[in-house]
Amino acid sequence: MKTKYLTWLMLAVWMFVGCKPGVPSRYLQPDEMEEILYDFHLSQAVVMMEHDAPENAERHLAYQAVLKKHQVTQAEFDSSLVYYYSHAYRLDEIYKRVSQRLENQAQALGAAESELGQFAHLSLHGDTADVWNLKTSWLLLPAPPYNRIDFECKVDTSYRKGDSFQLYFQTNYLYQSGTKDATAFIAVEYDNDSIATFHTNIYMSGLNQLRVADNPKNGIKRLWGFFYLDKGNEKNTTLKLLFIDHIQLLRFHAKPIEPVRQDSVTAGGGSGQADTTKAAVPDSANRRKDSAAARLPDAAIMRSRGPVKDRQRPEGPNPSAQIKPLSRNR
Repeated sequence: MKTKYLTWLMLAVWMFVGCKPGVPSRYLQPDEMEEILYDFHLSQAVVMMEHDAPENAERHLAYQAVLKKHQVTQAEFDSSLVYYYSHAYRLDEIYKRVSQRLENQAQALGAAESELGQFAHLSLHGDTADVWNLKTSWLLLPAPPYNRIDFECKVDTSYRKGDSFQLYFQTNYLYQSGTKDATAFIAVEYDNDSIATFHTNIYMSGLNQLRVADNPKNGIKRLWGFFYLDKGNEKNTTLKLLFIDHIQLLRFHAKPIEPVRQDSVTAGGGSGQADTTKAAVPDSANRRKDSAAARLPDAAIMRSRGPVKDRQRPEGPNPSAQIKPLSRNR
């Protein structure tokens, strides 16, 4: 009985997998699309090395050379691209494999570890932590709803007042023609219901970052944002892809300010509070003050201290009685 049940279960799984719809035969298949995108990416890198600011015509020539290599016409590729645009999850899977192949090739050629790799060891409980808890890679297309990715990072008790953030991510544009223009945006809501926003524009492939300033007075209630790819004014169906990967959001705890140590005598009978009044006066000024006070008569000292009751007068004649008024007539 148990064997029969397992047989039916395996048959159901096989039927489910086998009946999963594939890419229609009139379009380029995923493995073909992967090879074209891989070669196109390499050709664009060569164009960027030969020209600091390549024009659309130069990128277009490289694109046509790739299509010719794979014996694919412009019409075949455009129709397949429209299909994959409407099935973005397939294109996302394809480009992940392309990205991995490019990364493996770069490492084989001796490329250094990515700058983002230095943060891989961070824990959530340190003063510096990677708090990104979502997918680390996204594919953006210049057509809604695939041109915008929204995200929200969970805020917990490890967040403190004065925390600052730095969003790091790698971008790879794959454009046949048109203007490259994307935006990364972050909003922070604090416990007093105020909201601060931060954004950066992305015009080229490479390492990008977005700084979120600290707020030492308020705690954080919510942190969210989005990546957005502008489709521009071009109405054609040329290849336009933006792949964002290696996403990290680093949170930095503010370092506490250490109190300044005072060497002066503490006030209040050893209460531990520094005598800031005396500490603010140089030692030389204190010595001059003490020596001047020593030369004052007792009466002047008593007047400077206010009225004193039951104080014993100094012995001897009254100094004021010995002073004779000056005569006006000589």
